[in-house]
Amino acid sequence: MIDSILLKILTRKPIDRAYFSRIKTHETQGIPRVITLSCEKMGKYKKEGTYMPQVSIECHKQIAPARNICIQVSIPKLLYGTSLFEIDELSLMPFVIKLQSQLKNFGLDLGQEEILAAKVSRIDFAKVIKLPSSTRSSDFIGKLEKAGYRPRADLTHRDIRSGKEGYWMKFYNSSSSLTIYDKMLEIQKQGYTIFEKKVQDMILKQKLHKNVLKFEVSLQRSQKVVSMLNIICKQKKTKYSLQEVFRKEISQKVLLHYLAASFNDDVDFLCNGFTDQSLRVNIRNLYSYQRAKTALYFLLEEIRERGSEIVLKEIQLLHGYSARKRYERDLEELHAKLDKIKPSAVQPVAFLKKALEEFIIYSCRSTCINLA
Repeated sequence: MIDSILLKILTRKPIDRAYFSRIKTHETQGIPRVITLSCEKMGKYKKEGTYMPQVSIECHKQIAPARNICIQVSIPKLLYGTSLFEIDELSLMPFVIKLQSQLKNFGLDLGQEEILAAKVSRIDFAKVIKLPSSTRSSDFIGKLEKAGYRPRADLTHRDIRSGKEGYWMKFYNSSSSLTIYDKMLEIQKQGYTIFEKKVQDMILKQKLHKNVLKFEVSLQRSQKVVSMLNIICKQKKTKYSLQEVFRKEISQKVLLHYLAASFNDDVDFLCNGFTDQSLRVNIRNLYSYQRAKTALYFLLEEIRERGSEIVLKEIQLLHGYSARKRYERDLEELHAKLDKIKPSAVQPVAFLKKALEEFIIYSCRSTCINLA
């Protein structure tokens, strides 16, 4: 469902400036146009181990005295103290009530209808996915690296990293991103709430599995939110409200859209479904030693080692686009011929697709943690 969301509420109600200080001013030809105010006490809440939404005020000179109240909030983190657990459609009103209560800490008294009708300016759709117990998250992400990245979603940059923030694989551009990361490691590295401290302790005591991934799509600009949701919902709207986007069907379709646009099922099946030996034997049995076909095994070995996008791009640079497409067609043909064989290894793209299609909510009841 939804992980994090940025809501904007246009209001003419008076705002207590004692809670906010100016952080930046957007100017046009030296004239202040938008003044952004932010809460000063966020560091205090974080030190106490309490999650609070990030609240800022946009003061527009053109629409004075009206102001935009900007609320960046992780919905599961607000409800549970961690984004390890997911929300469902029944979580909407509990979230609105909790957010309404928390906003009073910033001197803001908003009605439930105002929050429900708030404009969505940014949204992160996410699915928490539990891997088989024998599969480590880092190994799974490593296999995804070889599973045929294809930038059909215009996510032209790729980042695979292990560092102080965790371990992840990320595709991105200036307006959206797809990130697949080790969720338990992220909590170990970055968790600060009282509840996340409990999770860290349970991981150390080996009372929780570490094989949990998060598959997350971020639509980072309001124009991208509208364009993507118009595609998914088959509408022509200029904005979406919180109440309109709080649907499982929308989250599921967006996540599946980015999965299909970013990975090649054929390469995933061939690289991760077979061992080196079984793949070699099957290619030999299918094609004997035909010169054009035996090159497929070498091609797949290169892809296993370096990733499909790198290898196929090199072929295109050296031999042209038609050569690349010819090899891609050969891989599709090989996949079709081997499709009836049931590989024993986990195929990461197929596994993710099944998890997103089933969309089983990862809740507190699915773990050994007692929220009470």
